[in-house]
Amino acid sequence: MTARDDFAAFIADAEAGQQYAKWARDNPGELARWQTFRDAVLAGDSPPAPSMTTPHGRELIDAAVLTEHYHAAEQPAPTPTPAPAPSGAIDDKRAYRCTQISSTGWSYSNPPPGLHTLAMSYNGVDVLPSNHPPFDFTFLDFTNDDVSVQTDARYGKYWQMRCGPVSHNPFVDHVPTLGFWYYCHNTNLSWSRPMFTDQGAKSWDWYALAWRLHAGYTNLPDGSLFMEVGYPHIASPPFEIGLNRSGNIQVTRSGGLWSGAYPWPSTAMSPAVASYAAVAGKWVEMLVGVYWSSHKAGQIIVKTRVPENGEAAFTSKWQQAGIDTWQWRSPADQDANGSMVDDLFGPYEQWNASLSTHADNFPQHDFDLAGWVRCPTEASARSYLP
Repeated sequence: MTARDDFAAFIADAEAGQQYAKWARDNPGELARWQTFRDAVLAGDSPPAPSMTTPHGRELIDAAVLTEHYHAAEQPAPTPTPAPAPSGAIDDKRAYRCTQISSTGWSYSNPPPGLHTLAMSYNGVDVLPSNHPPFDFTFLDFTNDDVSVQTDARYGKYWQMRCGPVSHNPFVDHVPTLGFWYYCHNTNLSWSRPMFTDQGAKSWDWYALAWRLHAGYTNLPDGSLFMEVGYPHIASPPFEIGLNRSGNIQVTRSGGLWSGAYPWPSTAMSPAVASYAAVAGKWVEMLVGVYWSSHKAGQIIVKTRVPENGEAAFTSKWQQAGIDTWQWRSPADQDANGSMVDDLFGPYEQWNASLSTHADNFPQHDFDLAGWVRCPTEASARSYLP
């Protein structure tokens, strides 16, 4: 028998029995990491051993790395990294800089009450939210290892983000007594930052990002968002991108003085930026420019490119000018430059169904995010994409 045959036999033996079945059922995050590692070794690679928190998960990995087949494939294999981009990013939140991200102490089958342990590291250095800007995020809004780091030839790395029936913000327990929050499912990475409108030191924010919706993404009755920026947490974000109930990628912007009721004084929804059918399973690259204004001078510019559809250049999808893009709660806040806002990326989904149907019917969605940068000019934002 070859070393590969021996490794295949080891897998067959390791995955037999009730202990493995129970571990796989109770720990879907670890199971996914094990299967990715196992398949790579079978294919002849020698990937780094993934981290495991359960005893059985660690036993599997420890035994696998001792096999002859694993060591026969060992060779230096540096993680693919995009070429260094020109300087200019105000915020650099690309996934290729992330070496580990997880949420532990929580599972689909046995969710404990209260807060949960979160961990993240960049370039092998452990960090905690809010402690080491600009290398991390203010909030890791997910549980159950719903975000994992994966490698990609084009972007170096990306975050694979799962949003399912019990995915939620770990700082709000997901229980029916919370009413509205019970219907909101999210797996987000968020970053708090100061906002400056056209009465402040700067006004343009240009975002460059790349994302991918997996096949089987369902059109929810109340839509799915995956980009919300400049959010002062008054009501809905001033700028958001998501999948609408008709199955199209759409941009919504809302600005002006919040009266306490929808719609916002200055609001609009774009035509379809793309149809889900045309981009499912493909990376979509976007350039998004927002000129933040509370004096009817705001602008919105949205451009897209889908390399797998043969698109080499970016195409303009939506532009607006002469609008309020900033939000304020009272006249005194109209020029509240320096106010803290959040940029959130990842699935945020609502289903305002009844309690009797909601939990059982809410689907699981998978969303990939290569990360984003925020820059003062379109040219500098464009330089961060391949």
